[in-house]
Amino acid sequence: MDPAATADKLVSLSRIAALRPREFSERVAAIADLLTDSWHTHRPTYDAVAWPVAFGELERLRLTASPTLLEPPLVELERELGRRVAQINDRAWSGVYNADQTVARFIYAICRGLRPSVVVETGVAYGMTSAYVLKALEVNGQGVLFSVDLPPLGRKADDLQGALVPTELRERWVLRRGTSQRQLGAILAEHSVDLFVHDSLHTYQNMRREFEQVWSRLRPGGLLVSDDIQGNSAFLELRAKAISYWRAVQQEGKAALFGVLVKAETAPTL
Repeated sequence: MDPAATADKLVSLSRIAALRPREFSERVAAIADLLTDSWHTHRPTYDAVAWPVAFGELERLRLTASPTLLEPPLVELERELGRRVAQINDRAWSGVYNADQTVARFIYAICRGLRPSVVVETGVAYGMTSAYVLKALEVNGQGVLFSVDLPPLGRKADDLQGALVPTELRERWVLRRGTSQRQLGAILAEHSVDLFVHDSLHTYQNMRREFEQVWSRLRPGGLLVSDDIQGNSAFLELRAKAISYWRAVQQEGKAALFGVLVKAETAPTL
């Protein structure tokens, strides 16, 4: 890691320790989770498919539709996101924090087909996926997005959090700062969920905790999407749940997989 970036993170962490001791404890716990994650997890082997395969299967289930990927609101959003990405010239965060566009477009189409009332996501960073979800909700004319995020350490982290989300899309957005361990339960206590998107800390303990918390509040027929499932077996273990659809999907922009499943109602397993 760049020594200057490391020093910047340490300075940010020391400031948090003085100003927000609870957040400091959360960050230290997350670092410990990352350091010990490989001790008790193994990397699963997935029979992954290309995203058009999974998209077509969900289309047959009437949960997506190909025309949504060509509709003018999405084209307009992607032009705006291109401009915003070009304007972000601070390197406090790496571009690795942005979701792969394959995943973001996939989730946009799911939101258009599912027409969710409540979407919950963990992990925001620059807000790539958040922007796609919020645009879909705007086109649908309904729904709210609850996002939980503890931004990466850095000199301008707070300024960059959600920086890609256009102002006009924020009316349907509730952003809560903190870890999912602290914030997710309060959201789920008040809302059932139509779509859940995991893109926060990709450790086994954190992913498993999020999935278990969300499952009882995910409505039958609702979807769970998880980025970066290849590092541990948390998503794989969801196959033991009552599901009607399950896939590991190859991303296009990076060597990683995302997972998508549908909670069973009456449909047979595909």
